[in-house]
Amino acid sequence: MSNPNEEFENVDYSMPKLGIGKWITYLFLTFILALFLYFPFFMTVESLIKSSLTQIPGCSITVDEVKFELFSPKVILPKTTVPKSCLGQAGSPITVKRTILGFRGFTFSPFGPHFKLDTNIASNNISALVTLGFSSTQININDNVLDLEKIRDIFNSVKLSGKLRVNSVITLKNNQLDDLKLTLNSSDFGLAPQNLSGFKLFGLPIKKLALIANMQKGKINIKNFVAGDQLSPIRANFKGSITPNERQMARSLTDISGEIAFSKDFIEKYAFIEVIMGRFNKKDNFYQLDVNGPLNSLNFNSPRK
Repeated sequence: MSNPNEEFENVDYSMPKLGIGKWITYLFLTFILALFLYFPFFMTVESLIKSSLTQIPGCSITVDEVKFELFSPKVILPKTTVPKSCLGQAGSPITVKRTILGFRGFTFSPFGPHFKLDTNIASNNISALVTLGFSSTQININDNVLDLEKIRDIFNSVKLSGKLRVNSVITLKNNQLDDLKLTLNSSDFGLAPQNLSGFKLFGLPIKKLALIANMQKGKINIKNFVAGDQLSPIRANFKGSITPNERQMARSLTDISGEIAFSKDFIEKYAFIEVIMGRFNKKDNFYQLDVNGPLNSLNFNSPRK
């Protein structure tokens, strides 16, 4: 019986005899090819990231540095600074300490490198798919849940509570908003107790919140905005459009109409609300409203009959 190890003992493990010169040439060409592929690609990605973020009108996001990892390829942004102007507010910028873009290959619409984004803003984990095209950038946010209580410090004007589910596809072209599909949903949305312009507001458990919006011909169409249910202190239903101001979001023009109603308990706590709302038409306990003007200076009127 033959020795089973003979086959392995007779295997020639020596390298193919190409000669020292050919091996040196082979290794040198491999090195040059790797260098050629590595630097132009990542330099291009870095340029796309910075141009996509820093040249957005009225919302110039600053990236301190861009790092790369070859194994499990990823781009790391150790520190990103987002100005409050992106939210139509004034104040100290928002600092995001670490953002990771995991390389997912290339896409053709738009053509460019495709990434999975993971970051954390005010203790909320954010993930999205990002494609950095040469003329456009697409951001796909799928089922992100935001704890509104944790991001109160980001918003200067009002304190919110509850969890908000976000789904959105955003397309930026030439660093301007080109297309938008957005849905927001919450079953426990509310306003926390707070002072608004010196007015003491008790907590308002609105509960239901739903928004569906898209972009058409340069306008953001609010197809449906519903807040509250039959047990909520405030109920509202609005539709319309917003024409975004790319340089100052607070100056974006609104053209919205709808209706709003207040519960009996709410009116008992804030009796003056009937005095303020008395100038608006009323239908089935809902005040009929037209809302227009810039976001930072809205006008409220009753629709013409």
